[in-house]
Amino acid sequence: MFVEQAAERLELDIRNLTDSETALLISETYRDINRAVLKSLVLNRDGENLKVLSSAKVRLHMCNFLRFQALYKERDVREMLSEIIDHRKPYHGQDVYQVGSFPYHHYALYWHIQAYRNKRFINMYSLPARDYSDIEFRVYVSAEIGKIK
Repeated sequence: MFVEQAAERLELDIRNLTDSETALLISETYRDINRAVLKSLVLNRDGENLKVLSSAKVRLHMCNFLRFQALYKERDVREMLSEIIDHRKPYHGQDVYQVGSFPYHHYALYWHIQAYRNKRFINMYSLPARDYSDIEFRVYVSAEIGKIK
């Protein structure tokens, strides 16, 4: 599903791909999955079987520092995620993106998506193209000390 959509958008023939085209297709597919996961959080669809994710579920977890210090409430984090839903460039690595920075508190907020099947972590690169049943995407949000620009 996601692979076919990304290939169509990039105008690639899935049967005849070069190494660079394959890497581009994987990256674009991965970002589409991330976008769908974020969109479900924005819509408060946690724990539901989502048609757009082929019956996968999504859950949001915030780090203890954010929860206990009450820097930002869960609702605020969801709003921030909705603002960057079309943000396409990874901050570092394939599945860690910068949501925003808060100069007053000197913190940067990051989100990280992990996929689980049968409560076991699976690499998102090894996800099947169509079968997302029994997959749960967990979105972890954490705060790190950042530099003020």
